[in-house]
Amino acid sequence: MAADECQVETNDMSQYDLGLHIACIFIILSASGLGVFLPVIASKFKSLRFSANVLMLSKQFGTGIILSTAFIHMLPAAMSNLSSPCLGPLFSENYTAFGGLFILLSSLFMHCIEFIAVEHNERRMRDSAGTLESGLVERNLGELGAKKGDAPSTSCPGHTITIAGAKSFSGSCSSVSSCDSDQESQEPKGCLSPAMKSSRSSVTKQASPKLNEALAEEMRDDVQIKHHHPIQESGHSHSHGLSLLDKSQRRISTYILEAGIMAHSVIIGVSLGVSYGSNFTGLMIALVVHQFFEGFALGARIAELDFETTYTHYIMALIFSLTTPTGVAIGIGIASSYSAKSSSALLVEGIFDSISTGILLYMGYVNLLAVEFNLNSEIRSQSKKLKTLCFLALWAGAAVMAVIGRFA
Repeated sequence: MAADECQVETNDMSQYDLGLHIACIFIILSASGLGVFLPVIASKFKSLRFSANVLMLSKQFGTGIILSTAFIHMLPAAMSNLSSPCLGPLFSENYTAFGGLFILLSSLFMHCIEFIAVEHNERRMRDSAGTLESGLVERNLGELGAKKGDAPSTSCPGHTITIAGAKSFSGSCSSVSSCDSDQESQEPKGCLSPAMKSSRSSVTKQASPKLNEALAEEMRDDVQIKHHHPIQESGHSHSHGLSLLDKSQRRISTYILEAGIMAHSVIIGVSLGVSYGSNFTGLMIALVVHQFFEGFALGARIAELDFETTYTHYIMALIFSLTTPTGVAIGIGIASSYSAKSSSALLVEGIFDSISTGILLYMGYVNLLAVEFNLNSEIRSQSKKLKTLCFLALWAGAAVMAVIGRFA
């Protein structure tokens, strides 16, 4: 590149249509909002809710969009900007792979962040589950006396039962073993498993046979009717933990995915805000389509998340909707002094695009393709026709963004 091509040149503001640029903010906002809110709102109302198969296909279509966005829209720009001669010989001659380096670092960093976050959530849920189970057992045993007519108003007089660590019963109980080993021949046989006996339990020897029968019956009722499973490790209570962990990990993955998309959205918004003339019109049309499909891809992921409050879905969708218009507003503000060949512009755009590329590639291949597609038992159990449609949806999403990449 000739030296004069790296000279800082500002925009010719005589050709800059400020009114059209301001209108563009609301056009992009509408396209982004329509794309991201469509699957979110549809999931909240039965009359608008997509069928399971349509939702499955839309998610794979979105995965194709995300991967194509990374490869077609971000990676080439990142590599080009961070190897530009305008940045000096360090970037253009000594080491021309800074774009790839930042992509690698961001993907490895996202892997580390996701691992730490998932491990933290797993430990927190495990601690909460242990506390809840111990509390349920103590509460249930403590209320037995008040519920059974033959029992006193406290939990087994003289009994102090503390169960720690979610130990398990083996089999189903018909009675609780006697607290007094000398009375074993006079009382029903116990059902406490070795795992239960090895838990930190302290039982004093003042229980009547009727109270033991009441204890066992109450425990059976609690497991079968109330569905608490307070002292059962294997089986259902454990599967609840895995389910919660899966939901938690899915939330973390979606947060990371949205962060990567947002970083890219700000950059393309700035690019649109500083452009003018015929370049502006073509870029705006391309970005309207781009933001709609990218928003739809993200919205399909947000819609399947479980939150305690419904408005969290809408907040996540709104944040995405505002990122590109915010970038356009920034671009309008700096349009008079902006130069695409300045070292600061090349560095900022190149680094942001590199980081976004690393995030989207990591999320696309690790969580979306590997976990949500290849290892998804829901997809693998479907007919060959639906599996084929999933692949076609994936490829169609990639193709759409590849075509848009010709213009944006």
